[in-house]
Amino acid sequence: MYDMVKAEIGDEQAQRLEAVLANSRMVAVAEAPAPSHIRELNVDELVEPTEPVGETAPAVGEPAAASQAVAAQPTAEANRDLLLWLAVALLIMTAGLWRGRRGG
Repeated sequence: MYDMVKAEIGDEQAQRLEAVLANSRMVAVAEAPAPSHIRELNVDELVEPTEPVGETAPAVGEPAAASQAVAAQPTAEANRDLLLWLAVALLIMTAGLWRGRRGG
């Protein structure tokens, strides 16, 4: 495209155009090579993390999943916040229904 433009303009302007084009060209940056293979992880090879100080091991006969389920339960404060937001939403919906029935 610029060859056509260069043919229409003078030699001096063509040289300036070529200089601007040369300065505007980006230098290709060598990219890091992508991984060439994929390895399957084996659970048996993973290292078990050590328990933090202060935590106790599960009691004998108590499954580990049960202790994790207890830790995953929301706290009472989170439940209170959820109930508050639900009450606010219910209040807004009730006010909207009441206002709609009034015709306002």
